Amino acid sequence: MSKEKFHQSLEALFSDLQKDIVSTENHSPQGMAGWTWECDSAGIYIYCSPEIENFLGYSSKALVGKNFSFYCLTPDSSNKIFSLTENLINTSEVEVDYIDSSGNIVPVRLTINPDLDEKN
Repeated sequence: MSKEKFHQSLEALFSDLQKDIVSTENHSPQGMAGWTWECDSAGIYIYCSPEIENFLGYSSKALVGKNFSFYCLTPDSSNKIFSLTENLINTSEVEVDYIDSSGNIVPVRLTINPDLDEKN
């Protein structure tokens, strides 16, 4: 395969991928009323309510045992969550982008409450 054909193949591939990405520019972050979850001190989901399936298409069992800072989040949102939760002492609100089970980006506004009574 010539370099030109290879280059064209790559352009076509990335062009198709770009079409599949859902832009978040025109979406307002939504709250996920009814979805509740709990993480341990390491940031691992230990509970997730079934409402998650209505919002992201994942079962609650799919999230339990996964790391809150990484699972189903875009890389930028993972960094945002990690930075926020590193020294979280007060209730905080943050806007993040989740990736649903179909690969679409879903902007969400989360309220995160630290459990200051948790024993390490």
